Amino acid sequence: MNAYEPLVFYESGGPELVPVLATEVPSIDNGLITNDGRTFEFPLREGVQFHTGGEMTSEDVRYSIERVQTMGLAPGASNIDVVESIETPDDYTIRLTTDQLRPSFLNGTVPSKNMVVMSKEAIEGNGGVQEGQRNQYVAQTTVGTGPYMLGDWQRGSSLRFDPFENYWKPDSVGPDGVYQRIHPEVASAVAQMSSGGAHATNFEAADVESFEGTGAEVTGFASMEQLFLFFNFEIPYDRDDMPDDDTVPPSFFQDPNVRKAFGYVIDYEDYYDRVWAGHGEISNQPCHLPGMAFFDENAPNFSHDPDKAEELFRAAGYWEEGFTFTLMSEDFGEAANTLLYLKDALEDLNDRFTINTFTMPEAQYVERRNKDPWSFTIDAGGFPSFGPDPAPYYNNLLEGPAAEGGRHREYISDRYYELAEEAGTTLDQNHRQELYSELQALGVEDPPSISLLAEGLVKIHLPCVEPEINPSASKDVYKRWDISACDPISF
Repeated sequence: MNAYEPLVFYESGGPELVPVLATEVPSIDNGLITNDGRTFEFPLREGVQFHTGGEMTSEDVRYSIERVQTMGLAPGASNIDVVESIETPDDYTIRLTTDQLRPSFLNGTVPSKNMVVMSKEAIEGNGGVQEGQRNQYVAQTTVGTGPYMLGDWQRGSSLRFDPFENYWKPDSVGPDGVYQRIHPEVASAVAQMSSGGAHATNFEAADVESFEGTGAEVTGFASMEQLFLFFNFEIPYDRDDMPDDDTVPPSFFQDPNVRKAFGYVIDYEDYYDRVWAGHGEISNQPCHLPGMAFFDENAPNFSHDPDKAEELFRAAGYWEEGFTFTLMSEDFGEAANTLLYLKDALEDLNDRFTINTFTMPEAQYVERRNKDPWSFTIDAGGFPSFGPDPAPYYNNLLEGPAAEGGRHREYISDRYYELAEEAGTTLDQNHRQELYSELQALGVEDPPSISLLAEGLVKIHLPCVEPEINPSASKDVYKRWDISACDPISF
């Protein structure tokens, strides 16, 4: 978001939208949302220049959207497929119509990186757009409108972004250049922060302790990316790649008592501190996070309740006989540690429970996840951020890979789908609140999965840096970080 810009984006530090390349945020009140909520009109800024030259017009906006649709490669690209038609009545007006009423379109899709505007002239003059293929020219330069453009690039080592002299908002361009060094090892980044060789660095919450004594500060916050326990409702124990000593049946998670028992066995506060080092925010709802629109803080949540977990395992018929069960996930820090935490919690609850854990490299994980159903028993995985509107999160949970690979569609309440459909297709904000409150309650009564928390992100930076924290945004917007109090760093 330093080199590329969308039509609208989130206000600094919050979920409200503000104009960027558009001059207004569409609403019903200003007459820019019409056609019963399906058509969104954006008046465009005049005089906006591209890094490669030329003025941005509505034709560039149209081209940029259709480019993502044609390529079909960007994460979350399916969200942009909801754009059914694009009109360009003049050079400075773009009109987008969605395939159906989608109240989350403006807050979720339009500010996303898939909606940034690129130069049609530059791309068409250098390979154009091919279905299912990346454009190598775009991969090696910047063809956007942002305040910084790609300068020197030492592959695998560093990137330098230079100020764009013709940026449409010149007062917002800060330092003379932004350098990004690539440090695959924590020790290398620690050395840079200790010597004052960098203003900030990005690493996982688990690495924070390594930076103690460097003089760096840590700013932690909860993202809108969730970590889940995804259940497999039809565990394929007949496959060769599945554990052969588990004693639970393939239908283990079809019993809602079992799913709820998993929700009550976890000490969320302890898990939050031990696995995530206190970075993030506990959220036990299947999709809804604090800070999202229509979050109901009074809705029921899972909590640490061993007695309730025992009651539910007894109701399911597993308490007296016990079981052996294997937890599975991709081999990365927080997911692997989540499995170990859950193993301890279940074995501490009942000494008749034997829990094995199995993690795997990414390639093997993807191979297993592509099977139908998954070659998993349970998976610690997550969703990316879709912005502050809950609709795409529920759609992803109920209709996306978790529903397909985990096969939960036939075994959870139809009410989920009724509520999600209605909540995602009504413009009545009060009614949406009622629907999402009911969805949150249903997530505890009949959980398709268990949400553990909103993943913690950390910014490790010098004391002179004031980083912007905006969980609504899925990517860092460094152009909004204030380093005016910092000494320049020579490269």
